[in-house]
Amino acid sequence: MIRLRPNYHFEEDQKLLDEMRYAYHNCPAAVKYIKSLKIPEDKVEEEIVKIYDFVNDLNVCKKCPGMSLCNKDTPHLCTKIVYQDGVISRELVPCKEYLKHIKFRNQFLVRDFDDEWLTSDIRRIDKTEGRRTAIERYNEIFKTGSGEWLYLWGEAGSGRTFLAANIALDIAKKEKGPIAFIDVPTRFKEIASKKDNDQFNALIDKYSSVPVLILDDFGNEYKSDFIRESILFPILNARSKAHLFTIITSDFDINDAMTMYLTGQASKPKVEQIKRMLKKNCKQEISQGDLSIY
Repeated sequence: MIRLRPNYHFEEDQKLLDEMRYAYHNCPAAVKYIKSLKIPEDKVEEEIVKIYDFVNDLNVCKKCPGMSLCNKDTPHLCTKIVYQDGVISRELVPCKEYLKHIKFRNQFLVRDFDDEWLTSDIRRIDKTEGRRTAIERYNEIFKTGSGEWLYLWGEAGSGRTFLAANIALDIAKKEKGPIAFIDVPTRFKEIASKKDNDQFNALIDKYSSVPVLILDDFGNEYKSDFIRESILFPILNARSKAHLFTIITSDFDINDAMTMYLTGQASKPKVEQIKRMLKKNCKQEISQGDLSIY
């Protein structure tokens, strides 16, 4: 990059200006863009320093190492030339990679997993039998549009949450959201704490209707008649009727998870109803084992 000294007088070094012109004329993308603005050649010559800033920035971005490795003085921003009323000016605008990343992150209405997982890729994760089966089922469900669910269970540390997060990330990359990836113990407690009916109903509606819902750590939430009748059942029932894709991760298989929701003889019919709903929509319960990997 050519750097100018403060208060530099261009006439002092014609060679520097020639290098700027050369850089511009040998950057087809820059020439094409400047011509699209219909900037006269004499104006380009007059403002070659501004044009050069644009060219230099364009060439740096051509070799983009990835958004997380951007080492520009103004990370994730690009120089743009604006020509209006005969005046050439420079603006800083978000780069394409940054805009793509924002669009990707905006696929998540709720994301209860760490930022460090955002760079994960489902194609690169270790394919144990359980993960391979789950990924094949996920691909089949999305290919057919069946709206069936995934139930991933296994002991803490088996990688079920990481696997579910990778599936959610893959869906976000395909722009098939919005997605809500929720930690069930935290979010069910949040819903139950709402004293205002409008706020309570808004959360129930959000999780009932979001196109993709991941219920992470299901079975470890606080259980009560209210949570079973007014939170869990309405969400699952609405999603079942609408055939909305749902992933459930748990320490427990469906039978054990639902046994813990029994609060007395009167609760048995509703628990059985929820159990049948889960088994019908999930088709199979995919064990992730107890191997601590992630």
